[in-house]
Amino acid sequence: MMKKLFKIFTVFFYVIALSSCKGQYKPSMECIVLNNKAFAHLERYQGMYGGDKKELDTALTLISQAIKCDSNYFNAYVNMRVIYGHMANYNEAIAKDDKLWKLSAEPHFLFDKGMLFDKINKPDSAKHNFLLARKFYEKQLIKKPANAVIIYEIILLTAFIDGKERAMHEYEKQVKLHPELASNFFFTTNEIKDFNREEYVESHTGGPLPEYIKPDKKTQEEYENQIRISPRY
Repeated sequence: MMKKLFKIFTVFFYVIALSSCKGQYKPSMECIVLNNKAFAHLERYQGMYGGDKKELDTALTLISQAIKCDSNYFNAYVNMRVIYGHMANYNEAIAKDDKLWKLSAEPHFLFDKGMLFDKINKPDSAKHNFLLARKFYEKQLIKKPANAVIIYEIILLTAFIDGKERAMHEYEKQVKLHPELASNFFFTTNEIKDFNREEYVESHTGGPLPEYIKPDKKTQEEYENQIRISPRY
């Protein structure tokens, strides 16, 4: 169950975050190689036989070098945010959200920052970032009134700020305004009714994986052969 939750966190974070870097300049090949090597170790940590802290430490060393290579390397900061989340170093994860917000002006990083504050029991700071994120998403929605991702984030933020009942009203309002998008809102009315703030924060902010259990040599070699450095930049 824990593995599944952290896979949800990682996939969702990458989908939102990497969609924010369109139009970014391309870093040098040296920086890209460092980032890709770090990502490969991060994948090993998160993989079927993951949880080995050595992989996470190596990933952090490499990603730090990638950022030293290019201090505005967006994807490297995304990876570093995920790494610090798994290390439960939430203050550093918050700092990376700050940098990602400055680089992209994407409200998701304010939302993520709010959840991290929620996780470390700083409700006032959490609410401040939730309100800011919703404000910027609402501005985006004026320019892109039929964007399902923006609407989804606004509904979620409403659940965090005002509770499930208000989130349901927001959902129903958006369905009336955009009936053609209802199937793309990523959740159903039942999921809003069953929304659990603590579980959502836990599954979307990262944290340490269960202790690593080393498989037998043959199985480990087969698994290692499946890992390839993704062509990310």
